[in-house]
Amino acid sequence: MRHRLKAVVAGLVLTMAGYSLAFAQTTASTPTTSPPAAVTPAPADLAPDAVMNKLADLVHAGKYAEAQQLTAGLLVAYPGDSRLVKAKALLDKAVVSAGTPSGTPSSVSPAGNVMAAPVTTPSEDLKGMDKVDYNAMLELVRQAQQNTDMEQQKALLKQFMDQSKVFLEKHPSEMLLWQLRGATAIVQNDPMAGYEAGQKLLAAGAADSNDPGLQRLMAQLKNKGWFDEQTFTYAAGKNHPISLPNGAMLDMIWIPAGNFTMGSPESEVGHYNDEGPQTQVTLSQGFWLGKTPVTQGQYQAVMGNNPSCFAAAGADAPVEQVSWDDAMAFCQKLTEQERTAGHLPEGYALTLPTEAQWEYACRAGTTGPYAGDLDGMAWYNKNSDNTTHPVGTKQPNAWGLYDMRGNVWQWCLDWYGSYPGGAVTDPTGPTSGTLRVFRGGSWYNDSTDCRSALRDDVAPEDRNYDLGFRVALNSGR
Repeated sequence: MRHRLKAVVAGLVLTMAGYSLAFAQTTASTPTTSPPAAVTPAPADLAPDAVMNKLADLVHAGKYAEAQQLTAGLLVAYPGDSRLVKAKALLDKAVVSAGTPSGTPSSVSPAGNVMAAPVTTPSEDLKGMDKVDYNAMLELVRQAQQNTDMEQQKALLKQFMDQSKVFLEKHPSEMLLWQLRGATAIVQNDPMAGYEAGQKLLAAGAADSNDPGLQRLMAQLKNKGWFDEQTFTYAAGKNHPISLPNGAMLDMIWIPAGNFTMGSPESEVGHYNDEGPQTQVTLSQGFWLGKTPVTQGQYQAVMGNNPSCFAAAGADAPVEQVSWDDAMAFCQKLTEQERTAGHLPEGYALTLPTEAQWEYACRAGTTGPYAGDLDGMAWYNKNSDNTTHPVGTKQPNAWGLYDMRGNVWQWCLDWYGSYPGGAVTDPTGPTSGTLRVFRGGSWYNDSTDCRSALRDDVAPEDRNYDLGFRVALNSGR
C-alpha cells in the first residue's frame, strides 16, 4: 500500500513540477532522478519550479510528513496555487494511510537508529517562518540519525535541543518536538530535559496512546526515573542532581542546619592567628553543597572553555586557574539554567559557600584538625606527584563530600576579615573588602595547610593552578 501511495502522489507532484507523466509512474522502491523539462518562469502566484522539484524529491524518498509540511508552508506564500492545494490533499491522505514514513524522525540513539513514533504534523497555527523553523528542526534530527560521526551527531542534536527549547516556549503544543526532545535527552543523558518532555507528553495523553513507538519512549523515560518529580525539585533533606548541558551531572549534597566551633585553638599544630578567636556559629538553615569541587568537564560544559593548567589530568580532575569572578559567573549561569527549567524556588540561587558553611561542611561534625585520615581523604604534597587528580577518588568525609581538603583550594563567598568571637548566626563575613577567602589546601600544600580551620585570601581577580571552587545552594536566603 505504501509503494502504491508513493507512486500516485509522486505522479501528481511530478506532473505539477513539469515532469513527464510517464516518468511520474516510476516506482518509489527504486527512485531515480530525471532532468526537468525546460523551465518557464512561474507566474507570481505559483510556487517556483525549483521548490516543486524539491517537493517531488521528498515524495520519491517517501518523506510524506516532510513533504506535507513543505506544501503547507508553500500554501502560505502561494495560496492561489491549485497544484499545491491538490498536493496537500493527497499528502494528507498519504500520511494517514502509509503509517510512519521512513523519513519522519521520532527519536535517536547514539548509533543513529530511529525508534518509531506516531506521525505528528504541526498544529494549524504554525505559519510562515514558524513552519520553516519547525521543518528545519526536524531536518537537524534527521541529519543526526544519518550521521555516523559521533561528534557531528552530538553537535546536531545540541542544535536541535537549543532551537526546540526556544521554539516550544512559543508553541508548547507541538508534541512531535517533545517526543524528539525526550528521545534526545536519553541519548544525551539529560534528566532535566527528559523530565520536562515526559511531563508534557503525559499531559497530552501519551500514557493512553496505543502507539508502540511512543510507549517505548515513555517506558525508557520511566526506567530512568525521570517521571519522579522529587528528583527534579530541591527538597530539604534530599541530595539533588543538576544536569549540565553536556549530559554530565553535578551532584548537590544536603547539609543540615546545625552548630559548630569555627576556627582553631592556639594549641593546634599549624595554627595561625586569623583562625581565632574561635567563634560559636549557628547555621539556622540547611543548604546544598557540591559533592566535589567543580571539574574541568563540568566547567567546560557550562562556560564553554577549560582554563586549567592540568588539562592533561582529564575532564574529571578539578578545574583550576579560575578567579573568584570566574567561579561566580559559573554559578550565575547554572542558576539561570535551573530557574529557566523551573527547578529553583523563589529566592534560591547557586553560588559559592560562605566561609562558615564551608568549614561546617568540611568538619562534618568533627572538632579535630582533619576530620579523618588525611592520606585517605586528600591529595596533597605527600601523595599528589605534583598534579591534580580526578575528584572523588579519595575517601569522603562523614557527610559524603569529597576533596574538601587537598587537590585544589576552593573559593568562598566572603570577603576576608577577622572572626568576631562569641556566638553568631548565619555569618557571611565583612560587607566589603579587597581580598576573598579560599579554603582547603591543594596538591601543592603540606598537611597543616589542609586543616579544617586553615584560611587564606587573595584578590578576587587572581588565578592560580591550585585554586578551584565548589558550588553551594542556600535555601531561600
